[in-house]
Amino acid sequence: MLNIATHNKIFHADEVTAIALLKLFTDEEIVVHRIDHQSEDFSAYDMVIDISKKFDGEKYFDHHQNKGGKSSAGLIWDYLGLGLEYPRISKLIHHVDLNDTGIKKSR
Repeated sequence: MLNIATHNKIFHADEVTAIALLKLFTDEEIVVHRIDHQSEDFSAYDMVIDISKKFDGEKYFDHHQNKGGKSSAGLIWDYLGLGLEYPRISKLIHHVDLNDTGIKKSR
């Protein structure tokens, strides 16, 4: 079982997409825990998505600490390593990244 923490505020396309990617492309049973942004103890979780202000490519997948062009969905997509195998999904993730990071808002 994969215990995932994400924020408990209004949902955004990036963390929803990130969790959906994990659900679709792994064999793990996933349990999502929606926790407060101010949380500091993430020891109970296997993955932390879109909160924590940390990124290590293994457990922490928050994009807010840097100003790159990736959202948490893009970070998870890179983690899964399926971009070349699924170019259409890569294109979708790219648009989620652009929208979430404010580079280009979707209409």
